[in-house]
Formats: sequence, C-alpha cells, structure tokens
Amino acid sequence: MNHLGGRKMGTSSKKSRKVEESESNSEFENDEILNEMSDDAENFDDNGDENNDYTDMMMMTSIITAMKMKVENKRKRKMRKEIKKKKREKN
Repeated sequence: MNHLGGRKMGTSSKKSRKVEESESNSEFENDEILNEMSDDAENFDDNGDENNDYTDMMMMTSIITAMKMKVENKRKRKMRKEIKKKKREKN
C-alpha cells in the first residue's frame, strides 16, 4: 500500500534516517545543556541586589523547566513514533 510520495509503508528515506540520527544527537546535546544549566543554577551567586538574585534565579529555574519539558516531549514523540512503526510492521 502506498501513501503520499509513492513510497511503500514502513520504508524510510535517507532524509528521514538523517533526521532520526540528528534527533538522537540533539537529544544528547540537550541533556548536556540541561546539566550545564542545572549546574549554573546551583552555583549561581551574584553579589548584587537580593531582588535581582531572586529574579535571576527564577529565570534560570524557568529556563531549566522549559528545557526539561522540551527533552521530555521529544522522548514522548519518539516513543509514539516507535509504537506506530511497530503497529505498521505488525499489520
């Protein structure tokens, strides 16, 4: 059975394989960035105003939370993709 593009179901093009490889590489990079940001947030110490310290800390926390959610969403998307792939192979 063919879908749009004329390729057979279950076969992947070189481009999609490259995308999958780059996603796995970027996931590793995101984890590294996340770890660095977490370390920065833990070691964050500015001798400025207390309010500025609090604001900066909250910004770092929100950035870290956003990065964690981004990484988690990528993992979920990848898992859903694998489940769909297995279902296709089963049929």
